[in-house]
Amino acid sequence: MYQQLDRLDFQDPFSVQVLAPEGAGPGAQEGSSAADDWYLPAYVNIEYHHPDGGGHIKSLDFHNCSFVSIPDSVWGLPSLEKVEIHAMEDLISLTTVTSKDNTTTTTTTTLQKCKLKELIVDECYSLDKLPPLPDSLTHISIKACHRMTFLPKSIVEATNLKVLQISNMMLPMGPSLPSTLEELKINGSEIQIRKLKMYLAGDGCGAMKNLKSLRLSMCDLNNEHLKAIWREILPICPQLQRLNLSGNNIRSLSSLVVVKTTPRTTKKSPTRTTRTRLRSLNLEGNPVVNKHNDNNNNTNEESNHLLTILEQNPELCCLGGDINWKLPLYQNHSAALQKALDDNFARILKASSSSCPLALWSNVLQCAAANTNSVKNNNVEDHLAASLIYNVLQGPAFVERLPHTY
Repeated sequence: MYQQLDRLDFQDPFSVQVLAPEGAGPGAQEGSSAADDWYLPAYVNIEYHHPDGGGHIKSLDFHNCSFVSIPDSVWGLPSLEKVEIHAMEDLISLTTVTSKDNTTTTTTTTLQKCKLKELIVDECYSLDKLPPLPDSLTHISIKACHRMTFLPKSIVEATNLKVLQISNMMLPMGPSLPSTLEELKINGSEIQIRKLKMYLAGDGCGAMKNLKSLRLSMCDLNNEHLKAIWREILPICPQLQRLNLSGNNIRSLSSLVVVKTTPRTTKKSPTRTTRTRLRSLNLEGNPVVNKHNDNNNNTNEESNHLLTILEQNPELCCLGGDINWKLPLYQNHSAALQKALDDNFARILKASSSSCPLALWSNVLQCAAANTNSVKNNNVEDHLAASLIYNVLQGPAFVERLPHTY
């Protein structure tokens, strides 16, 4: 029975909750699906409590334990893939700590050699650094570790790393992130563009050639940050498709509008524009989105900025968040839309590619469907026709359309 054990949850310094696939532990009542609490005083030698040496354990969760360090025996579990460490205020190291003659050393060999894939460290207030990490890691999450000021140099060699999340703490100093990274999430952290550029410098050649998603939410970013992100960060992330800037202090979209310029030295030189591969831009929770007064000149100006941005970024097909501006497009295209609803699919697809940006078709057609429903006195057939058109357009016109939130 115990050879199938694949998960352990440490709830406090002495008790261990054992979760087995069949939910059967010693003393479990007949028909019970929950495992009992086991008490293992010799925690450091936990693997010796299982006949196979913990060979089937894939996941370990530590919660509110008063350990100073994580024993090497944990990292020695041969099938271990995921470790979560939460609210361990006394933890100072993820590896064994030995003290001799008032000096402290740590052992990192076992951790570096393990096959760990996911590491989550949350609210470990005494932890000031991470040890050298195994190159097998694909996901690292660090939250509210306020004393941590540096990322380990070994993170550069984590060639399998896909996701890195840093939340509710100062952005640590560190080397450039591996170019294999696909998703970077920074939440509730003070951001310096210089430090962010250092993270994303990559190998200096391809830069972050695989980064597809960048989240910088609740970081108190303003328009100057936005300008720097658009002009300095996006160019070194050529494959970036999703940019989430929700919950910041962005008050205008003017920084995103690329002004076409021509070098003065050559009169016939072509204009220079900056193109991105962005398909999703989330500005939910920013002051620029929270302007609801339709008569406000600033709101109309921001609507025009948005239209320009969509024209300059033709692959942008998803605006995350609840953007309810009364765009001029709704009024200018209302007659054409009504006619399109009565035409065939080919006419509608032609209109979608020539009359308005793709990112607005979702909102436009929703308005058209609602309008059809009210004008035709809740005629179900007409309403279904509008819904069908809306769904058809999401196919060819919204190729690889992404979700609204990240």
